[in-house]
Amino acid sequence: MGDQVHFVSHMISPAHSWNTYSSVNLFDAGGDGNIDTRQLANAVQLLSPHVDLFHVHNEPNWLFDAVKKHTDKPVVFDIHDWSSLRKSAPVPEFEIEQEKIALANADGFITPSKGYLQRIETLTRKPCVQVYSKVGSWLFPTPSEPKPGLTFEGGVCEGTKDVFNYPYRNWAEWAKEAAGHLEGEEKVYFYTANTNNYESYQHEKVEVSQPLAYPALLQALSQHSVGIVGSPFPVEDFEDSMPNKLFEYVASGIPVICLNSPEAKRFVEEHGLGVGVADPQEAVKAMRELSRDCDIRKRRWEYAMEAEIPKLAGFYREVMSCSSPPKAQEPASLTDQADLAATKK
Repeated sequence: MGDQVHFVSHMISPAHSWNTYSSVNLFDAGGDGNIDTRQLANAVQLLSPHVDLFHVHNEPNWLFDAVKKHTDKPVVFDIHDWSSLRKSAPVPEFEIEQEKIALANADGFITPSKGYLQRIETLTRKPCVQVYSKVGSWLFPTPSEPKPGLTFEGGVCEGTKDVFNYPYRNWAEWAKEAAGHLEGEEKVYFYTANTNNYESYQHEKVEVSQPLAYPALLQALSQHSVGIVGSPFPVEDFEDSMPNKLFEYVASGIPVICLNSPEAKRFVEEHGLGVGVADPQEAVKAMRELSRDCDIRKRRWEYAMEAEIPKLAGFYREVMSCSSPPKAQEPASLTDQADLAATKK
């Protein structure tokens, strides 16, 4: 296997976000974010003779089928968020159907979650592997001048429509309650994945930043005391999730606080990377204790992506060593959504 990575993206990030990768964007998106599917098909067909396999991330789930239709090479499906199991927000039926197609026809499966891996193994005998979404050490930032406080990076919602669709991203009241327990220069910092005015977050102890390029985000996170993973209230979606941000905090050299995220909590406590908390007051208390007693900067090299590469490469080889890709099955042949939910019990 060669070491060239061809980055097939459904959303083009700023060029400087990817300049540390051996990558090439195979197609572009228009100003409205919609993909030119003909351009994607052409790109896959042109690249197919020169690669061993395709690794396709879910959400959008249809991207798997769009790639699979235009190559005879194995296609592995990467499940970070399981659409048909989501309870906290409505998922379009089209996405559910496309997920079924991917689960039925993928040549292998990869996920960062032990819980998801167990679910996958009840559905298929095809190769599957758990690989944590760690950060390459070449992206580790040099620690910045400290700005003590709690920080959260990722989707943060604002407004009635956002709260309806993504209630678990509404941190406004949680942040203000946490602010009431902060002292001195301590604050709550948000690094959002989308632009907004975030009026409901306005507070002297709360700061909201607009989206940053990836290296700049890691650098910004390194300033703070701890990073938050999870949601402000219990959400079934987070029971088995293993968010990327957990490893981005570790890469930035800060401990992790897990809130309503059981699998992430088990991981950080087992590895001495942080703790689980129940509410804002506990989060502030844990922040001070971890800042004093948990020096992640000295240990973050143990959690670099390089440690996962042999496992990932072995998985790719296993997929390629299997028989030629089977003929596509009808989506109906896959266990339906009710059966998927039953595997959890």
